[in-house]
Amino acid sequence: MLDILISIFTFIPHFNFQFKRIPNSFELSWRSEYAQSLALLAAACGIVTLLLLLTIVITWICQCCSREETAGKSRRKVRRLSTVLFILSVLCFVFLGLCLFGNEHINRGVTKSLNGLADVNRGFKLAIAQTNSLNDTCQNASLHIKNLEDIVHLKSKAQGINETLVTQVDTVLTYISDGMDTVREKLNRLQKTLAEVSFLESAEVYGERIELERLIIEGSSDVLCTERTHSYQPIIGNWYIQEVAMVRT
Repeated sequence: MLDILISIFTFIPHFNFQFKRIPNSFELSWRSEYAQSLALLAAACGIVTLLLLLTIVITWICQCCSREETAGKSRRKVRRLSTVLFILSVLCFVFLGLCLFGNEHINRGVTKSLNGLADVNRGFKLAIAQTNSLNDTCQNASLHIKNLEDIVHLKSKAQGINETLVTQVDTVLTYISDGMDTVREKLNRLQKTLAEVSFLESAEVYGERIELERLIIEGSSDVLCTERTHSYQPIIGNWYIQEVAMVRT
């Protein structure tokens, strides 16, 4: 079911604010064209919702203003309104179930994504710390090798020293020093690469912010729906009593 919803959402064309077609690939940035396409989709859904609400309100106003005298027509009118309200209630419950289903899957997906981003971020931080430790170790090793080279050069000036052995030791130390320089260069390159993945922290912050805003919107929607239900109950009850009384008379 979730794969079907994802494929449907991916199939929907995305446009930026200039109404130009953009790729459907997800991009985690509030200033990206993908965010613009999401804003346009949300605006289109809001406009359709407002039009439907306006249509329902106008229909109800017209039904309330138009009054028929005969009891048979009034009875049929109440029956039609009851049928329409029942169908609307069923559709609302179906859409509510789909929303709750999607909300639960989104919640699980966001939670798993945040946990995964946190683990990856900790792994990169550990790699950066180990890289810094290795860099410090290489610097200390280079200093020790330099001290050894100075000692070898100092001892080579003494009398009775094997020049061949001194040359071999100097060659080995030079080779080790060059290897340390190569390792330090690669470690510096690795540090730059690891520093470029700092967007994971911002991605984690964005994910937590999205989840927080979703929870706030969900909580405010629940409170608003509860208040509206309590406020509409007397109005709906009075309207139903009036219609039934008119049918009976």
